This record gives sequence, structure tokens and C-alpha cells, in this order.
Amino acid sequence: MTDTKIKAPFAGYISELFVENFQSVQAKEKIARLVDISQIEMIIDIPESKISLVPYIKEVKVIFDAFPKQEIIATIKEVGKEASRTTRTYPVTLIMEQPKNIKILPGMSGKAQSSSIDKLASKKIQSIGIQVPISAIYSPADDKKSYAWVINEETGDVRLQVVTLGKVVSSGLVIKEGLKPGDWVATAGVHFIREGMKVRIMQDKEK
Repeated sequence: MTDTKIKAPFAGYISELFVENFQSVQAKEKIARLVDISQIEMIIDIPESKISLVPYIKEVKVIFDAFPKQEIIATIKEVGKEASRTTRTYPVTLIMEQPKNIKILPGMSGKAQSSSIDKLASKKIQSIGIQVPISAIYSPADDKKSYAWVINEETGDVRLQVVTLGKVVSSGLVIKEGLKPGDWVATAGVHFIREGMKVRIMQDKEK
């Protein structure tokens, strides 16, 4: 038996070893886990109300908790196609270059933000209307109109609001008239809600 050299397909760091020194191994057996940290990927969760704005964002600023004074510019690599069943958010993968003056390691946590998101939201609302999930629209069988249940954020009271529907988009339906930016609407159980009922807002306001 002769010694063998194993060459990695890329330059990186060994983060985990699966065998001991001088241990015999078989073909296709895992030897080590190699990590390339020349570029950093970060996954963030975007609420469904803003996922349609993601393709318009060109630049994202990321700050890792371990380096609070260091701001790193990232771009969007991939947008998830399916929302989480529990949080109703979409996974979005960011990618950025490794900074020269610090070293970001796998598993580090941080925060990402884009200062243009609010401007984009305002511009898009003005051009095509407000977007809501399809489940938020209430259309009685004996009525040709469409409605949404608008929630009073302070009291939890609901009221039925006539809305004018626009086109179908990736995040739901465009509302041309009847809602204004900042309105809270019920997105579940709309056929069972009645005027004056009180509901509880479950979504985090910061999202």
C-alpha cells in the first residue's frame, strides 16, 4: 500500500475532519469538510408583502454582530420560490466579498438592510397599486363587488371595505382602489369574519 495525496477542488479552510490520522479509508468516504470563505453567503427572510420588491434592489448593506462598525456591501444571489408555512416569509440569499481588514467566518450572524426599499415600495404603489395576498379578498357569491376586511390597528375592530382589483402578481393581487399604504387587512378566514368583530394582528409590525 502506498501513500496518496488528496487535492481539494478549491482553496479554503478545513472546518471539520471525519477521520483520524493514519486511519484507512474507503473510496468515496468523507474525509473532511472544506469551506471557501473568499465569498460570504447570508440568508435573510423577506415578508410576502415586500418580496415583489426584491428584484429591484441593487445593493444591500450587511453588518455582522461580531464587527458592528464594519459595513459590507452585498448583492442578491437567489430568491426562494416558496414561503415558509409558519412565518409566511421567503428566503433570500445574499452574497458578498470577504473584507480585507476582517474575516467573516461560517455561522456568524448579522443584519441586512437596503435604504432604497421604502422608496421602491412608494414608487411601486404609486405606479401599480397596493399588493395583498389573494386570501385577503372576500367576494360573496351574490355580489359582483370585491372586498377586504380592514383592521383597526389600535382596537382590533374590522370593517368591510370595497376594493377594485388589478392584475395578479407574484405576491398576490394588486388593489387599485379602496386601500391605502399602511392599512392592515385580514388574510385568513375572510369568509367567516363579520362587521364589528375584533381580531388580533399576528404579524410582526417590523416586517
